[in-house]
Amino acid sequence: MTSSFERHGIAHLSASQINTWVNAPSFWLMEKLLKYKGQMGCAAHRGSATEAGVSAGLFDTSLTAEACTEVALPLYDRLTALSGDERRQKERDGIPGMVAQGLKLREHGLPIRPNDHQHKVEIRLEGVGVPVIGYLDWLYADEVLDLKTTFRVPSAMSEPHLRQASIYKTAHMDKRVRFFYVSDKKSEKHTLTREQYDRAMIELTQSALRLERFLGISDDPMELASIIPHSSETFYFGDPSAKAKAIEVYGF
Repeated sequence: MTSSFERHGIAHLSASQINTWVNAPSFWLMEKLLKYKGQMGCAAHRGSATEAGVSAGLFDTSLTAEACTEVALPLYDRLTALSGDERRQKERDGIPGMVAQGLKLREHGLPIRPNDHQHKVEIRLEGVGVPVIGYLDWLYADEVLDLKTTFRVPSAMSEPHLRQASIYKTAHMDKRVRFFYVSDKKSEKHTLTREQYDRAMIELTQSALRLERFLGISDDPMELASIIPHSSETFYFGDPSAKAKAIEVYGF
């Protein structure tokens, strides 16, 4: 039997999708059902560029921090070439320090080289009609490590990050899962605990089931838009085009 997801053209879920559904359901609907494509903020491109620079240095330990930064910055410049984000230069300025902090992961030795750009994971949540897919940063013999860039290193993993980490853990139950947070000045690792994992898996499963039931109400995205809660006062609607689309869809 075709699931509600498949009737709406959704072949799989991801941590990002589920987190968006939980935190900004009206944005999720715009993005996944109405195919809205906004401009990604420079903070996200900072993360991608930093990861590329760090990854280069983890797989080639002869590279200096400066050489790894020379991998990261051109990528950032290319990704943000048409961006109007007022934080573009500030985000760029943080990359050299973040790359240097990220290279502390060299103490773990060489990661397992993926077949493609990243290691793909795929899991099933009980009762959910489609799989959950993710791509982790670095896989080692005994652990999974994921890089998060920020200007303020947190003292603990956020709920969205715990859900993401728990997907990785489900795919690699024999390995420890840690997120490595780096700013341009400091870094810190946080390890997923069993208690956190158990709770996050309940959240992931229940959130996905609720989403599936919601999609089962109607095959018409605009009918679903008429009943979903909406607020533009979140970072998801930081792009002016997203707010304009929200007014078109939701009326405010």
